[in-house]
Amino acid sequence: MSVRTLDFDPVTGKTTRIIRQDGKTIIDITQDAEPIAEHNKIRCEHEKRDQWWYVGSIDLVTCLRWAQESNTRIWSSEWSDYVRKKLNLSENRIFNQNRIRL
Repeated sequence: MSVRTLDFDPVTGKTTRIIRQDGKTIIDITQDAEPIAEHNKIRCEHEKRDQWWYVGSIDLVTCLRWAQESNTRIWSSEWSDYVRKKLNLSENRIFNQNRIRL
């Protein structure tokens, strides 16, 4: 198995690697979602007093994974419907801190 890092973005924490294994080439994209979760938590607590509530941010890697799971393109209406359902699940609470039903 051969692993090579193509790109690392220190701002977003996203890492892109090429993995060659058993004659297959895999592009692996990972991102630490913890800073986004912390940002969502802080911003949601602060803005609960306002008329408009901040729902949250989603990292790019999760958007790509959900597009792959739903077999749709990012930002298409089908993808938006799928994301809306995913955000209402308790397992994805870090992206929707206020638990606003979408």
